[in-house]
Amino acid sequence: PEEERVTSPLIVQLADLLVELGQYDKALSFSQEAVAGCRIILGNRHVRTMSAGNQLGDVLRLQRKYEEAFLHLDEAMAVRREILGNEHIDTLKTIYVMGQLFNRQGKYDEAFSL
Repeated sequence: PEEERVTSPLIVQLADLLVELGQYDKALSFSQEAVAGCRIILGNRHVRTMSAGNQLGDVLRLQRKYEEAFLHLDEAMAVRREILGNEHIDTLKTIYVMGQLFNRQGKYDEAFSL
């Protein structure tokens, strides 16, 4: 069923694979689909929704769409910190990607403050 497809962690993993292959446009499409589906079915504050949001933010970062990337990563980081805590591996992954985003923009002070 469609609900299972868009909320599946596999769709995020497929986007990861497409990133590794350098196919950012296809990865973006899958990431956007995953975020939209998760938001509708699981809600905005679900861990899987934030996983998809983190992936989307990372793809946007790689495409140099920094403002859009920041919005998704900032949301994922805030929700993950609140639900999972600062030490959880998923929270740390988002902090890492956010640090990469700031680094690419030369915003070193922001990166250090994460």
